[in-house]
Amino acid sequence: MAKLPQPTPAAPAAGADPTPPTKAEVEQLVAELKAARQALTELNFAEAKPHLARAAALAKVPSHREAAARLQELAAHAERFQSAIAEAVQGLKSGESFRVGTSTEVAFVEAPPGKVTLRVGGMNRTYPIAELPAGLALALADLKLPPSDPATKLAKGAYLALHKVPDPAAKARDEEKAKALWKEAASEGADAARLEAALADNYDSLMK
Repeated sequence: MAKLPQPTPAAPAAGADPTPPTKAEVEQLVAELKAARQALTELNFAEAKPHLARAAALAKVPSHREAAARLQELAAHAERFQSAIAEAVQGLKSGESFRVGTSTEVAFVEAPPGKVTLRVGGMNRTYPIAELPAGLALALADLKLPPSDPATKLAKGAYLALHKVPDPAAKARDEEKAKALWKEAASEGADAARLEAALADNYDSLMK
């Protein structure tokens, strides 16, 4: 069983800075969390990580520390998913096929830097890896993620919750799928409580 990404714990009360954050500090915290979340919707972890680190440093009170920790945890699971895709793409050979859904066969063609070319429905299509349609992304990740591991459900859910989808109705469906996957993972012993909370977080509320 793959090792579950460890949740980032909220800093303990003992030794915490007793001084309440200033309005400017809270505004900066909110800005960092929003910037991190935006980068994560683009699956740009290199851009998200500095924002997450600054948010963690700015979070002084429990509610702020929890919000920062929740987003960090969501990011960690999504990054594991994307790493599985990258590993799958690197391991495929030209002409090798894999199944998407229950019946669609897709063939690997090549992997230019940051992209992947696949033969889908008789046509070659090139996608930035961070912009793969969800069905293709999930199928590629399945080549590397152990199917019976609850951590796989956490990672898939994090991806579905974060990745950018222009159609609001489709995005809502992906978020419901994410919640269902997290619920399944929780029933198998995984700690998924903070992931759904992260999805629902409204960072502007931290200003109140």
